[in-house]
Amino acid sequence: MEVFGGFSSDLIKTKGPESFDFIILGNVLCEVPDQQQVLSDIHTLLRKNGQLFFMEHVANEDGTFLNKVQNFLNPVWSVISDGCNCNRHTLNQIKAFDWKIESWELHMNSPMAFINRLQVGIATKKEEINSSKL
Repeated sequence: MEVFGGFSSDLIKTKGPESFDFIILGNVLCEVPDQQQVLSDIHTLLRKNGQLFFMEHVANEDGTFLNKVQNFLNPVWSVISDGCNCNRHTLNQIKAFDWKIESWELHMNSPMAFINRLQVGIATKKEEINSSKL
């Protein structure tokens, strides 16, 4: 097993598409400038049936009191947490791709749990169906 660090776009250049069986993200998508670009890169990097393992901060449901708190605190939170955004709908961004997704909400007993709602899960890249074989 090899471990790689760095930007997803750099990995595409150095390793090429469909180079990985799995990719692990732990509180990455809350910090990157463009979630869709990173997820697109990950989709490119994964082989068919490859898996993305993730644990990410996510926003509470829009319009709820906790979501309003997240939106209010996010500008300060982002600075003191070195770029983390507590109000992103990250799971929705992951679901925008055609993956088989299993996810769970992780509940923490922490004073900051109202900001740090966490989703953990596995997103599996589906095999593309070749229409010429149908």
